[in-house]
Amino acid sequence: MLRKLPAIRPFALVFPLFLLALTISGRSADAVEPVSFDGTTAQGQVANLKDTLEKGLKCRLEREFRFVDRVVIAVDEGDLPVKMVLEMFSYARRKNQHRPFVYFERGMIIRAAELGIKLEVL
Repeated sequence: MLRKLPAIRPFALVFPLFLLALTISGRSADAVEPVSFDGTTAQGQVANLKDTLEKGLKCRLEREFRFVDRVVIAVDEGDLPVKMVLEMFSYARRKNQHRPFVYFERGMIIRAAELGIKLEVL
């Protein structure tokens, strides 16, 4: 009579293979660098606003990069509050995951106009 073998869970197979791959590549599981809530990594590096906007909004055209530069300059000069920019950034990413820049640009132009700042870039 054949004995029934216990069912093998997929995670039980995948995790040892993951550890083996890390060992072969020379990296340990601790090599993954955690990021804290304030945006700093364990090394103390901070993602700046420009990089965050460019990467998070998936900028690809020259005029999109120029618009992000204009927003960052306005924040650096104190004309735009960082909180407003980050709120619009989050809104745009929630609205459209594939092309969030369109929503960010339109929203920032409207919100900045309320503060008397012209952001439009030709």
